[in-house]
Amino acid sequence: MPKEDDWKGIVYQTPFQTIDGIYRNKYCVTQGNKLYYSPNDDWNYEYFCDLSEYAGGGYYSRAIEYGDNIYVFPNSAQHILVISKEKRIRKIELRHEVEQSGAFAGLWIYNDYAIILPNRYSSLVRFNMKTEEVLYLTGVSQFNIAVVNEERIPAARWIWRKKMYLLNPEGTKFISIDMDTLEVKEKQVSINQFITGIGLKDLDGEEAWLIPFEGTTVTRWNILTDEKKEYDLQVEGLKSIHRSNKIECSQRVFGSMAFLNDGVIFAPSWGNKFVKLNPQKNEVKEWISPFNTSEEDISSYIPNWGIGYFSYSIQDTEKYQFIFGPERKLYDIDLQT
Repeated sequence: MPKEDDWKGIVYQTPFQTIDGIYRNKYCVTQGNKLYYSPNDDWNYEYFCDLSEYAGGGYYSRAIEYGDNIYVFPNSAQHILVISKEKRIRKIELRHEVEQSGAFAGLWIYNDYAIILPNRYSSLVRFNMKTEEVLYLTGVSQFNIAVVNEERIPAARWIWRKKMYLLNPEGTKFISIDMDTLEVKEKQVSINQFITGIGLKDLDGEEAWLIPFEGTTVTRWNILTDEKKEYDLQVEGLKSIHRSNKIECSQRVFGSMAFLNDGVIFAPSWGNKFVKLNPQKNEVKEWISPFNTSEEDISSYIPNWGIGYFSYSIQDTEKYQFIFGPERKLYDIDLQT
């Protein structure tokens, strides 16, 4: 039987970062297509409204406050909801193309634009929240999604110098998308590995860190020159446990990273240890976290994608937070101390 607080596990979304600021986690789209909000933007939530009579989960992805409206963006739906201050809801219909769930997979906010990334849908959608104009860009899906063991997995994507980049699952080329003009350019690269995570210490820097879908070898990569150097993060006792099958595997060992003055800390996704890398000395060691990071699920009613991940702090972007998945806990942490 569920415990008293198990329902809170579904009233949860992560802080939503944008290229030119951080949207704090004021709105949460939950199972049953309900919208919760935090009046003081302080992680304390209350019910706001129902988004749809459709009862299944995952119909919508994110709710973003812009001007006098709240815009709710689709996941399986093929429309955008607009909610007024009086809680009146209207729809902006997109081209109806998909009869299955999972039409879209990912959302970026850039200035007035919401960039909705495709999953089964044929096009990237750019929605102007100021004018409510909708534009479509084809030829993006093969860069955004990979199918591994019949599971659809987002490939690496990032925003750099005010453009969006998508690295194809084979790691052989990427495209850049100018978010103002939707101009697309393609470039050949030599990653040759399926990358699921990418981190940039400086949004204006040319160097990126790449996390593989499989294995423990991360790559430091120069976006402009395609130069790369690999580092194996294997330490004693490091293993990865498949979240659904509960068996040891080699996939999704790491999921995110945080940057220090003397290196990078890689946080586990399905793995069981944090690992710190000093690239100048080529030293790798386990980083002992000052908080609980057990991979054990605390309830079968709380969906758990992995151990957790680093995010920049909402209050101070010079510091980090760690979101611990199994317990839905958020830790503020000064990694230097």
